[in-house]
Amino acid sequence: MPLKPLFTDKDISKVFDRFEERTDKILLETMKYAGEYFVKIARDEKTDEGGNKITDYRDITGNLRSSVGYIVLKDGKSVAEGFKVSGRGMGGSRGMQQGKKLARELGRTHDKGYVLIGLAGMNYAVFVENMKNKDVISFASKATQQMLKQLITKIKK
Repeated sequence: MPLKPLFTDKDISKVFDRFEERTDKILLETMKYAGEYFVKIARDEKTDEGGNKITDYRDITGNLRSSVGYIVLKDGKSVAEGFKVSGRGMGGSRGMQQGKKLARELGRTHDKGYVLIGLAGMNYAVFVENMKNKDVISFASKATQQMLKQLITKIKK
């Protein structure tokens, strides 16, 4: 007498679908958390070993700090983003718009899987980092990558 299963192929598919939905939700929340972490660290003031402020650049308009943000993509589509006016300087809305614009442009180059892009959208951010020797996003980028690796390692377990 052969064994008769108490489930169908459709039941098995439902289990895998639920697993995929839960995995997507966890991955999205992890990426959003990492994006918010990136923004917080990039906007906080930091000092070097000698106690000198390395983020003490003059952000008169507020545009540079406001251009710092992130976007999360899934298969090329934006599923989350984090940009806001920094509250420093005289405005910052132009910086926020530049950050969003650059994030979306970079997002078009990634069409598979999940992608987190953290950036400073003003074109002079590189000048401030390299020529003025001030940290705009370098430290935040490294810290976020390290934190994200640790989170993913925990999720895998």
